[in-house]
Amino acid sequence: EISLVGGRIFLKLIEAIKTNSKLIIIGDDGQLESIGCMNLARDLIESGVIPVVRLTEPHRQAKKSGIITESMKIRNYEQLFDRDFEGIDIRGELKDFELHVLQDRDTNRQIMVEYFEKWLPKVDSIMDIQLLVPVKERGDCSVSMLNADIQAIYNPPSKNKKEVKVTLNKKLNKGYILREQDKVMVLKNNYKTKNMNEETIEIFNGWLGIIEKIDDSVD
Repeated sequence: EISLVGGRIFLKLIEAIKTNSKLIIIGDDGQLESIGCMNLARDLIESGVIPVVRLTEPHRQAKKSGIITESMKIRNYEQLFDRDFEGIDIRGELKDFELHVLQDRDTNRQIMVEYFEKWLPKVDSIMDIQLLVPVKERGDCSVSMLNADIQAIYNPPSKNKKEVKVTLNKKLNKGYILREQDKVMVLKNNYKTKNMNEETIEIFNGWLGIIEKIDDSVD
């Protein structure tokens, strides 16, 4: 997956390969570039030096899916709707992609919470539903604000559930509550985590899980 590889790591790979070896690289220059130096995938593809084969036929999802047709438009820099459009538009023959466009940004948070409440009873697990927003902490429709809204709906306070408060800024009194049965995401790699048996395990950024138990006897 070359789109995840930066220049330094790729150099080490090249240096480790024996002379006359063949290297086949797979990647997608439409993905986010590596957090390392260089946009290596795009640089290699656009160099004109190495032979490139592009796969353009979607197979992961049905061609009739609006998810496919609309994502291809975005990839080709096509607008999905007119600048002044407002309302709901369902795309694709399968009717599986819904656009809900608002001109008043003050209602975004309320609408997103309503969608969550609508879809929650239709999934088998909280792990099957996800809200994605571009801003982590700033503004009314940020991750931190929506997390609190969703927690209040899906996993409200209970005398049967332990919880802990995580403080981010004491002066501004900023923080959040972690509660048993909350859905959580790992935000940073940790190679020295201890499990219940005091064994060292590794956890990685992006992993999802459920808080099964909070042990408040441990500092």
